[in-house]
Amino acid sequence: MPYHDFRRVVLTDSFPFYFKALEVIIQTMKIILIIIAAPLFLIALAAYIYVRVKLNPKNDPELDDYYYEFEEQHPAYGKYLKWLKITFTILILSALLLFIAAYI
Repeated sequence: MPYHDFRRVVLTDSFPFYFKALEVIIQTMKIILIIIAAPLFLIALAAYIYVRVKLNPKNDPELDDYYYEFEEQHPAYGKYLKWLKITFTILILSALLLFIAAYI
């Protein structure tokens, strides 16, 4: 295709329409990301704080009997570590989605 034909295609009246459509799609994606990520971030933050405060086995004499290499085998401590990892991962992923929404 010669250069002048390419230039004619680019400079048609339909080019601003495509640009506006792309802008609408990007703004819609941004709104959807914010609608999903913001509540997810708040829920994950509340769950993370709950896990740190309520599920943490404090001063459990049974936990002291476990050797430090095997303390993850204790049921309460294993549950605490599992939920701590899950909530922290969701917290990080939702924060990443919020940064992506802010960057768009």
